[in-house]
Amino acid sequence: MSKWYWYTRGTIHPHRADLVLLGIKYFAPKLNVSKFYKTLYINIGDKLYWGWDDKEIRNLGKKILAVCSTSRGQRKHIDRVKFYIRQALQAANKIKSLNLKQYSNQELINLYDYLLIKAAPAHGFLDADVDAIDVVSEDFLAKIIKRNLPKSFSQVDFVQLYQNLATPIYESYLAKEERDIIKLASKHYQTRDIRKLYQKHWWVTLGWESMKIRSTGYYVAALKKFKNKKAVRVELFKLDNRPKRIKIKRTKLLKRYKLGKEVFYWLKFFDVYTYLHDYRKEMQMKTAYSFYLLLKEVGRRFKLNPDDLEWLYYEDMKKLLHIGKIDKQEVKQRKKAAYVLVDKSGIRRFSGSRALSLAHKVLDLEPIKTKIITGTPVSSGKLIARVKVCSGSEEANRKVKKGEVLVCGMTMPDYVPAMKKSSAIITDEGGITCHAAIIARELGKPCIVGTKIATKALKDGDRVEVDADKGIIQIIN
Repeated sequence: MSKWYWYTRGTIHPHRADLVLLGIKYFAPKLNVSKFYKTLYINIGDKLYWGWDDKEIRNLGKKILAVCSTSRGQRKHIDRVKFYIRQALQAANKIKSLNLKQYSNQELINLYDYLLIKAAPAHGFLDADVDAIDVVSEDFLAKIIKRNLPKSFSQVDFVQLYQNLATPIYESYLAKEERDIIKLASKHYQTRDIRKLYQKHWWVTLGWESMKIRSTGYYVAALKKFKNKKAVRVELFKLDNRPKRIKIKRTKLLKRYKLGKEVFYWLKFFDVYTYLHDYRKEMQMKTAYSFYLLLKEVGRRFKLNPDDLEWLYYEDMKKLLHIGKIDKQEVKQRKKAAYVLVDKSGIRRFSGSRALSLAHKVLDLEPIKTKIITGTPVSSGKLIARVKVCSGSEEANRKVKKGEVLVCGMTMPDYVPAMKKSSAIITDEGGITCHAAIIARELGKPCIVGTKIATKALKDGDRVEVDADKGIIQIIN
């Protein structure tokens, strides 16, 4: 029986998840650098559990590191990653550019097939590949740095050094959007400049839970906030120089502690994977949005609620386009629970009570009783505050108040409003290149990731001490 490496978040509807599930079925074994077959999708109510086979994901991560241990091997691997992302983005952009109302039902089926053929390889390859690096990166990089330090080096000093060295030089796409807004605000701009800003960043609020996109109106309002041109230019200078400051600090630390070429090589490698995290996210969200555009057109055509259609798989949508009906009872069952297993034998799907029964066999849903939680500190700081435990971004953005600690399975772009309000961030999953780590550093907020148990050990209102210098959370009430 498989042991699973779990990710949790708010609901990811079957219609969106199916692109990944089909990608794993058809392309993961062929495209990943080690054989990868198994994933498990479980949605119960408003919570999603996504599982990679623990042994397979760790083996994959180790194999990627082995392949990328030489400059030539790394270059070839990264080139493959970029090729499949570009292919998927090309297809997603094509779907978005079409007037879908003009297409027949059969032509819509053909567009579904086209998007699957072009985008599923990227999902089958990269959704596992990038996560695998997150899973193995922490221990791998820490061991290499420790190997190059004297044995007398204290653990407290090491944590601080590790955080500073591992801070990626790469700037997240949300930071790039902010910089582009400020850059435009610093000069005289016209309507066409706002349109260009929208065309570049319209997708950044998309998440697996939400298909809400930016509007040009958002950028008009954002630009109006910046009235003092001199202050804007000062802020722009700070943002432009942030990567340079990180690079200078890292270089000084490498020299100070006489850390060799090996440490430098792997730090640059993880910088690249931080960038790939965002590039993959762009691919994931734009392809998911294109799937959603097809769904919306089907709903309009047959006068069906898009929320019901979100619970249909790819083959269900094709069937609907042929016969014009959906099984409403099956949709009702999937809303209660959906369970999909992908392995060597193919894809097996279950819903309702059968899905719940299977889910309870593999999920440990019982709360954990402990006063101390440990994880990986990725952004320094220490504070005492009350927590809000959130299943997904919509819950987080609604619940988290200014100064509270955000606790969740993992963060994604649509969590950013809650992250900005929070005083600190704690996640069950993730490593040095994960979204929470990147954004927390940019926001300058304490962050501990990879706790495994925070969402089960903490509850709303718990008063905790977060020590993100050491990676320790202590319940103090």
